[in-house]
Amino acid sequence: MANNKESKFILFLVFLLSFLVFCNQVLAVDSQYVSPDNIKELDIGTAVKTEGIIIVEPGVLGSQFFYINGVQIYSYYKDFPRLKRGDKIVVQGFVSQSREEKRINIKDKSDIEILEGQSTVEPQIIKIKDIGYSLVGKLFKVQGIVLEKTGSRIFVSDGESEITIYIKKYAKINKTIIQEGDDLEIIGILNQNNDELRLLPRSNQDINFIIPEPDILPPASLGFLNLEDSNHNSIVNFESLKPYLIFSAIILGIILIILIIVKKFRD
Repeated sequence: MANNKESKFILFLVFLLSFLVFCNQVLAVDSQYVSPDNIKELDIGTAVKTEGIIIVEPGVLGSQFFYINGVQIYSYYKDFPRLKRGDKIVVQGFVSQSREEKRINIKDKSDIEILEGQSTVEPQIIKIKDIGYSLVGKLFKVQGIVLEKTGSRIFVSDGESEITIYIKKYAKINKTIIQEGDDLEIIGILNQNNDELRLLPRSNQDINFIIPEPDILPPASLGFLNLEDSNHNSIVNFESLKPYLIFSAIILGIILIILIIVKKFRD
């Protein structure tokens, strides 16, 4: 009787172990490796693994997320390892979406591996008209004139197109010094907020004022100087000076003749 119970118990353990192994195989999800730029093409819930360089660390634009160049990394519990801008990392998680922007959800900091070495991501210079939804998550530099400033939004135009510069409170950017009509050069991460595309600058250093150089030399049309080279070095055009040289010589000759005549009369 005891042996019969032991046999049943052993069979039960074997069945339970087999069931757990089966469930583990069924539930196991292989993460597909994709580039950060391609995350937005995947379905929500897809398990992914990617690699990239941090262009803004957690806590700068928001406490629950940061960006590698190409995609946002999100943690509901704000559970991140110690990260710095320029760190190269491998991250795994699931594709999710917030306000139409695709991102990677992680469970905790163990989903992030920091690789050795640091890199600098230079912003891509782009015309505002060329900005589109396929570029969300990347670091860009644009230039334009401030058309309007409303709350945290600054509307900038380059004469052809317009984009919203959105100032996040976490970034601690002094937006009070920005006025309508200012010519700005802005670096920011392209973010999607439903149908709106906007650039998110990370600090005051991402916003620069373009101040035109004053004209301190006479314009070329006056004939004195011909400003031809790209370095703004002045090039003297002697052909344009010929009339002035001839006129000066005539005046000097007349003065000399008058002086000779005056001297003869005195003698």
